[in-house]
Amino acid sequence: MKKLLLFFLLFFSIASFAQGNFFQITNGNRNISLICTSDSGYAINGYIEYFNGNEFVITKTNKNGVVEWSYINNQFDGQDSSNDLSKIIQSFDNGFIGVGGIQANTGPSNYNFLIVKLNSSGNLLWRKQFDFGLLDGFETFVENTDSTFIASGITSVSGIGYNVLVKFNIDGDTLWTKKIPITANFGGITQIVIEGMNYFLLSVGDTVSSSLKRRIAKMNKNGNLLWIKDSPDSASVTYYNSDFRMTKDSFLLALNIMSTPLNGNFPQVSKYDLQGNLIANFHTQFDVTSFGSDSTTIGDIGFIGNDTTYFGSENFYTHITKSYLAQSFNNIDYYNFISDKDKNIVACGRVNDPFNGYLAFVSKGEGSNSVGLSRISNNFIRPYFYPNPTSDFLNISLNPQSIKKLKQYSIAIYNSLGILLFSEENIVTPLHQINVSQFAKGFYYSELKNNGQQIATIKFIIN
Repeated sequence: MKKLLLFFLLFFSIASFAQGNFFQITNGNRNISLICTSDSGYAINGYIEYFNGNEFVITKTNKNGVVEWSYINNQFDGQDSSNDLSKIIQSFDNGFIGVGGIQANTGPSNYNFLIVKLNSSGNLLWRKQFDFGLLDGFETFVENTDSTFIASGITSVSGIGYNVLVKFNIDGDTLWTKKIPITANFGGITQIVIEGMNYFLLSVGDTVSSSLKRRIAKMNKNGNLLWIKDSPDSASVTYYNSDFRMTKDSFLLALNIMSTPLNGNFPQVSKYDLQGNLIANFHTQFDVTSFGSDSTTIGDIGFIGNDTTYFGSENFYTHITKSYLAQSFNNIDYYNFISDKDKNIVACGRVNDPFNGYLAFVSKGEGSNSVGLSRISNNFIRPYFYPNPTSDFLNISLNPQSIKKLKQYSIAIYNSLGILLFSEENIVTPLHQINVSQFAKGFYYSELKNNGQQIATIKFIIN
């Protein structure tokens, strides 16, 4: 069966190449981010899941998705270590630098900050670890105009949270470090935007209330905060899955506002001036946790007075799923996508193969015209399934506006082998409940459709 799967993957990849597209299985169990490289190829950041933790994997492909090399961390800190990278970039010498966290040997819950450097052929040149406290880990980093780098992460010292910023050179030598307390006015730094020798920091977090708040701060080249601006959020915001970038005259921030399961999330794009003052919020009907490039003219969000439009991940993900998801896979999860210089859409994530478990992949669709981010209105419907795991009832919740749009939908439940066990048509209520107590314990898949078109799929557990 594995040979058959490999044959299918090979055949499928060849067929995709003939069309200028590809769907490529890579080393690891999950790919979480990717970048364009200077030779028009791609570098993908992922990891392999072991029974005792994760080991990061960096994979380099050419523009057609053919793997040129793959660096597997190979548990270099012993069998009890676990590590992953939050971000990778290609440095000015065409090598690759990644930042993240690594489990220290001093205890099962203690992590250190981690920086690694590979050359252009995927060979490890050096790695550096920093120990500031408990649960250390870099979240993001950027390359400066003077060929240095600055990384930020979070640590805990005596129960107090701190942002740690480290500036280092191409050889991994530390130039300076800063510790900024996480307070009610300044949470954890999740993203950095560079402007000359100054930095703009996106902060999400709040140690006083239960709500996570977003803030923008400005920091100079020496790591000193110049100002912090608050945002008038009325509800919690998502910690991850946001995109923060600078245009000629403003900042754009895409994120989701968390709410109740019945009402769902409220995706929005916020626009700020360069002093961190909120100009406007643009609400959407789909996930907008990533942007295209500023030259992108496809998508579903427009800004008043600006003919540039941006696209969100929900719109894109469904098209890729419809184009590339093979029947051999039970589920497919997308974690990141980019638009390359030719406006090709490249995505990465994981697929759930019933015989081999989760497999990491990277896929590419050629051009906005052939891939298209076509408006599939059903795609904007965001159902919620709960509780998960469950032992008796599975609830499917949609907001009333979604029901008005759909009018009705159907649901099907499959076991882990893809055998249909249950189906129901013509559901018209925003909250629907299914009795699953008659099914045996294990993993199951639920699929929602409207007029034969898939709205959503989810894996759930009966315990």
